[in-house]
Amino acid sequence: MEIGNKIRELRKANGMTQEQLAAALSISFQSVSKWETGLTLPDLSMIPGLTRLLGVTADELLGLTDAETNDRRSYFQARYYDAMNRPYDTKDLAAAKQAVVEFPGDPQYLYWLAHAEYFDGFESGLNRGDRVYFQKELEQSLAHGLMVFDMAYEETLRTKALFHIIQTLVSLDRKAEARQYAELYPSTRSISKEDVLALCAEDEDAYRLQQEQIKSAALSLLHKLLNYWRGKDLHEEGARAAFAAAADIVYALIPDGNYLEFHDLLFHVCAARAVLEGYDGRQAEMIDALRKAKEHAVLFGFLFGGGEQRYTSPLFDRCSVNLPMPTSQFQTPIQEYHELLKKDTFDPYRTSAEFLALAE
Repeated sequence: MEIGNKIRELRKANGMTQEQLAAALSISFQSVSKWETGLTLPDLSMIPGLTRLLGVTADELLGLTDAETNDRRSYFQARYYDAMNRPYDTKDLAAAKQAVVEFPGDPQYLYWLAHAEYFDGFESGLNRGDRVYFQKELEQSLAHGLMVFDMAYEETLRTKALFHIIQTLVSLDRKAEARQYAELYPSTRSISKEDVLALCAEDEDAYRLQQEQIKSAALSLLHKLLNYWRGKDLHEEGARAAFAAAADIVYALIPDGNYLEFHDLLFHVCAARAVLEGYDGRQAEMIDALRKAKEHAVLFGFLFGGGEQRYTSPLFDRCSVNLPMPTSQFQTPIQEYHELLKKDTFDPYRTSAEFLALAE
């Protein structure tokens, strides 16, 4: 039996009119009429009052036996997981509302409702020019997200609710509040805390954080490429492709040549090329690669203890580098360069004037 029919049946059994039930709940009798005709569902906040006034439990109000309750939970669980793994569908909102009504206080279904309200605010409100509806739906979504965050014991669900709260506050243009919640956010495999903080940033801070994220991602990728060719035969096609790609990435990101901490990556690229050219007997190309490797090692070494130094390329012009002086156990870039020169690859060239000059 649908909840509207059950409310009507129980109301009549208790000798109450729609007006009397509405007055006891401090709502309009039209709201009760809409419930009973199936046009709307009672809000979650109405369930405790309804069960008390009608003298039934929540399951009785919903007309469910234990077996039916289990069946309904299985049904809503399937709908919930489906909704969480595909784009929003307008039918999700009604399903989430029904789940919350039938299982009041379930944080998972409350999160589902918050999720559906958020997207419905955009779909049925903002995208159709109804800013008032958008605001109302997102405020409700925020309230339900906060409820989940406060009541959920399962850490994954709490983290999802926290991200939802942050995202909703940002969409409501309440970034200062969003940032307070972002500070509580734990980094996950899918979303880092830095990404979440960037959502809340404003104006200049937003640009800076976005650039820092790009720089961090680029350095991470470049080190993965470095590790890919390290220890491999440099004649291997994949190894050569890796250090060629690393160089191309740096040149594309920093076209003005102010490489700063990227000098370290370029040193390793040039070192790999020098070794490869030396193996293959191309002395001129080897010397050129070694010369460039030395330049990058020297320039990278200047960063240590040099104070704050800023990038000037358009993509990183809000980023800076400030490397402290290394400890005595640290191998400096120029020391690393001289270790490179000891490789037996360069034995046939050690007496040449060009090589001796580079070894100074």
